[in-house]
Formats: sequence, structure tokens, C-alpha cells
Amino acid sequence: MATDSDLPVDASSASAPREPGAPIPKGEIDPELVSLRPRTQVGLLTAFSIVVFCAFLAVRLMPDFTFSREGKAQPVEVAAIIGGKVSEDRNVRVELDLERAAAIRVRVSSGVPGLRLAPVVGTADAMWVAIDGDGWAHPRSERTYIGRLRRLSELPFDAPMRAYARAHPAPRFVSAEELRTGKTADASSLGAVTGDAFQVEPDDVVELVVADPDAVMIIGSFGTRVPDAEAWTTQLNGAFAAGGAQDYRVELRRADSHQAWFDVHYPGARATAPKLLERAKLWGGRVEPITVRHRAAYENVTVTPAALTIGDATLPWASVDVIAIHAARPIPGDPWVLLADEVPAQYWYLTTVYVLLAIFALLFGWALVRTARRELMAPKVPTRA
Repeated sequence: MATDSDLPVDASSASAPREPGAPIPKGEIDPELVSLRPRTQVGLLTAFSIVVFCAFLAVRLMPDFTFSREGKAQPVEVAAIIGGKVSEDRNVRVELDLERAAAIRVRVSSGVPGLRLAPVVGTADAMWVAIDGDGWAHPRSERTYIGRLRRLSELPFDAPMRAYARAHPAPRFVSAEELRTGKTADASSLGAVTGDAFQVEPDDVVELVVADPDAVMIIGSFGTRVPDAEAWTTQLNGAFAAGGAQDYRVELRRADSHQAWFDVHYPGARATAPKLLERAKLWGGRVEPITVRHRAAYENVTVTPAALTIGDATLPWASVDVIAIHAARPIPGDPWVLLADEVPAQYWYLTTVYVLLAIFALLFGWALVRTARRELMAPKVPTRA
């Protein structure tokens, strides 16, 4: 009995091209289901994603790459930076003074010292310097800073720095004359000793630290004549009684094997205590002032031509030097930040990174074109319903 395989095959029909979608005769191999040469193909979405990612990295790394091409640090002035005459991502050398009392620390985590940012004196917070936050870092004694110049908005600590400045206003220091003039004229802004003007609100805290005129601390060293704290107590009481001090009070603060510390209170102690010790020949005693802190809201501080009243204290202007005002200190606009000690040599690897990105972009761009042609432009084989 003859089978289909034994039937003769028409050579003309076998060599004739098959119409797309035509059924495959029994005994023949479907070429669309068999691949004799295995190929690894990159999908359209994969190729497109890698090309886009390479472009994204190239754009993000461009500021660092630009800075890596900088040469030797160029000397510039603070006024030129504030005036917009110096471009971003420059390697510069600047002489400046920092307002260290207003420094802000930014950290990546609690165990990392991070950076300390301090405003530059005389710039109204329009320029800051970022220095190493490590407490063991080498201290700076010079006024020259070398580093990379950037805008705050381009740095990762922009938002945390602004939030900290709003929540923790740093004190502004004003002279006694500035406070007296401002309160007399009922001015809404004052000028700090750094030359910057700032707004002051009625509820801003005014803080003043002065030496107490009626109290001193005496540090007595032990010797043959006064060998211990008890002997010093006796000698001090005798010296003040003989010197005519009124209502004096000697209190032992602490003592060790070599010295004793005493708090002495009586009217005019700061002015007369050194003379009384010298008269009593207590050469082993040293007189130190005791400071007193006065705090009050700005609206509760009153001034007269002769004195300043802050809280419960009325102080003559001669005893007042600098006053601290805890006023809000928002960071204005988009200030400049000098990243101290950041040099172009630290980014030596970026040339290699850009070469690799270009290679990857070209390879997967070529794969993207080929895949797009195959998937989107090749004719589709109709299928039977």
C-alpha cells in the first residue's frame, strides 16, 4: 500500500517559491520554526533604555567633567563672584573672612562628620564656604581658600541647609551704638558688626553677656603660707574685712591638691578685689571676672542716653560692648558655595567614564536601529484566521 511519502514529488512545485502563510506540506520542515544559526538579540525596550541611561549619565556628570578640565586655581575677588563675573564650576583662589558663629553642619549620617558651611563676611549670606566637618581636620589660620565654585541649588544639601537655617537662627552681633541708634529711631533693621543689614522682629531674643561688677572668682594656689582651702578662706575674709568691703561673702566653689576656687560677692568687687589681695600680700591669688547673661525680647529692651535696660538689669553703656540678637536668618536666593579643597585632580576618572558611555551608547544605539527595523519595518506574515 503506497503512502504519502512514496508518492512522486513534482520538482517544479518544490522549487517554486511558497506564498506567505501557505500551509507546509507533510514531510517538509517549516523554516520559520527552525533556526540553524542561534542569535542573541537585544530587545527594542532594552536598547532604548540603555541609550537613554547613557545620555542621562552624560548630562548629570557634565558639571564634574567640566571642572575636571580646569587647570590651576585662578585668584578672584569675592565682589567678582557676588557680581556674577565668575562662572560656575571654576577652580578659584579667594581671600575672605568667615562668620564662624553662623556655621551650619550638614551630615550624610550620624557617624559621618560631613561638612561645615559658614557665610562669608560682608556678602549678606550670598556666598558660603564648605569646609571639612571633621573635628580632627587641620585647623586653618590663613584667609585664602582654594576650591570649586558652585551654586547651592546644584548641591545635594540645599534643602537640609535651608531648613536648618530657618529652624536655628544664628545670632547677629551688633555694637552698642547700633542698638541704641536703632531703638531710638524705632528701626526695623539693624547693621551687624560684619557690615550686613538684617531685619529684626519684636519677639527676637536679645542676649547680652557682661562681667558682673559685684562678683569675682579668686583662684588661690597653695603654698607655705596658705597650704589649703581653709587657710585661703581665712586669709580672704581677713583681706576683705581689713579693706573695708561691705557685706562681702566668700564661698568655696571647689578645690584640688594644688588650688582652690572661691566666689566672692560684694559691691564693687570687680574693681577693688585685685587691690585688696595685693594689699594683703596674697600673691598666690588670681582674680577672674564672673559673667552674667541677660536675655529679653527686642520689644522689651529700652535705651536711654545713659543706660541700657534688658530684663531686670540696667547697665551703663560703658559696660556694654557687643550685643547678640537671635534674628531669623533665611538663606537668600541661590547663593554661591565654595567647596574648599576640592580640586580637578579628584575627577581624573571622568574621561574614562565618558569614553565608556560613548561606546555603550553607540553599541546599543546600533542595536536599537536594527531591532526597530526588524520589529517595526519588516513585512508581517499573515496568519490564518
